[in-house]
Amino acid sequence: RVAQNWCALLVLDGPLDSHAFQRAADALVERHPMLRTVFPAGLRPPRQQEIVPGRSLPIPFEDLSGIADEAERRAAMHARMQAERDVPFAVDRWPLVRMRLLRLGEARHAWLIAAHHLIGDGMSAWVLG
Repeated sequence: RVAQNWCALLVLDGPLDSHAFQRAADALVERHPMLRTVFPAGLRPPRQQEIVPGRSLPIPFEDLSGIADEAERRAAMHARMQAERDVPFAVDRWPLVRMRLLRLGEARHAWLIAAHHLIGDGMSAWVLG
């Protein structure tokens, strides 16, 4: 259910190496088994089914730097957050987390994270920030 998703957006200031960012995200997924956990569909209450082996989590990249107006750029970021939060997860299939990288400027990016509540909550993203 979509209501069980959470979403966070963390702004990153400074130059960003997208390849190093991908490696760091993969290390994060490898280090935290909850980010690799799946659950049997329909089982109430949910119980952990399996921790999948480490693998690379695809991180789509989107360039919003062409939006000059700050209010329009914030609206675009909010729309991306809503869209990610509103896409349901199949709890019996990996991944139960999605990430997206938004380019806001030459040295400013936003890291968008969406996940199912079974593997974390908004406080989980706060720890990352």
